[in-house]
Amino acid sequence: MFKCIRCGKCCVKTQMVLGPTDILRITKLGYKLKEFSVISKDGLLRLKNINDHCVFYNPNTRKCNIYRWRPKGCRIYPIVYFIEDNIITVDNECTMAHTVSEEYLIQVLPEMIYLLGELGIEVDLSGLRVLLRHRR
Repeated sequence: MFKCIRCGKCCVKTQMVLGPTDILRITKLGYKLKEFSVISKDGLLRLKNINDHCVFYNPNTRKCNIYRWRPKGCRIYPIVYFIEDNIITVDNECTMAHTVSEEYLIQVLPEMIYLLGELGIEVDLSGLRVLLRHRR
């Protein structure tokens, strides 16, 4: 289980990646790619920040304007992948990271693997580590 309190911390200065299905889902809502995305130094499309928060985040209501259609990475957060360490784990920056259960981590694992594949990131499954707690 994971208990999100909708604090919005994950929406501030976000670096959330966007996969092809995310882009398709959001553009079907009428948004143009340049309105909600930027290309990062690593060549991946990421959510755009405006005033230091995600373009879709409303800081007054602390809600996502496209919550039902939000990107896959937002859906599975605070589960993250550290490519250099080949580790899927819980982001310690999340205020409620301590509420993530082992069962939830295992439940979200296939979605993370799918997202990474969609992004063209090859995961060495034989060396992949999945950790509930990880210090960086």
